[in-house]
Amino acid sequence: MRCCQFLLTKILKAQHPDYETWLTGPHGTAGVSCADCHMPYQKQNGKKVSSHWWTSPLKDPELHACRTCHSDKTPEHLRAQEESVRSHEAVRLANEYTGEKNANYDALMAEARKMVRKGQFFWDMVSAENSIGFHNPARTLDALMSSMDYSQRAVALCLEATNGGITAGVTGDIIKLVPPIKEHSRKLQQDPEHLKSHKWLTYLPLLPKADPVWDGNKRIK
Repeated sequence: MRCCQFLLTKILKAQHPDYETWLTGPHGTAGVSCADCHMPYQKQNGKKVSSHWWTSPLKDPELHACRTCHSDKTPEHLRAQEESVRSHEAVRLANEYTGEKNANYDALMAEARKMVRKGQFFWDMVSAENSIGFHNPARTLDALMSSMDYSQRAVALCLEATNGGITAGVTGDIIKLVPPIKEHSRKLQQDPEHLKSHKWLTYLPLLPKADPVWDGNKRIK
């Protein structure tokens, strides 16, 4: 669960910004085409041909496509998701906080929601872009740092708005504080008992029972 409608925070969705990220990155600038990485050369019957299995070069444990130019490199997965989730949780807790609040509570919360929106969007720019940053490492790192900065500012604003009253709820490993981000699925959302298992899940509607259509990338019906 990366985005929660109950926060009343308008969220932007990046729709697969792969091309834009590649175009402004070192690979696009250098004239490296999509096929160079996604359809690398291979030997077939003693001949050099382009692979016709279009896939991510990072799925190749030997990184054959990458090491044509980057013989000394290995892939690295970058993430800012946890801080974005923490900021969502901070807003949720601050929304429902009943203790003594800051005199500027409303203004602080309005600003916190803006920070959540910005933090989530910069993270989503990387998450929705399928190269995990490889197309444009510099731009990706900048987006991730911006995401973390905005998300952390959102948490700080929520703490100020509640005079520190929600500190325990947003301090520590966010995966342990908000476990449904690892466990939730559309199938589980069809189970009323599952929706009772965590506070976050109680905000979600119960989905009607339905048989799965896909198993991974294989259509089963």
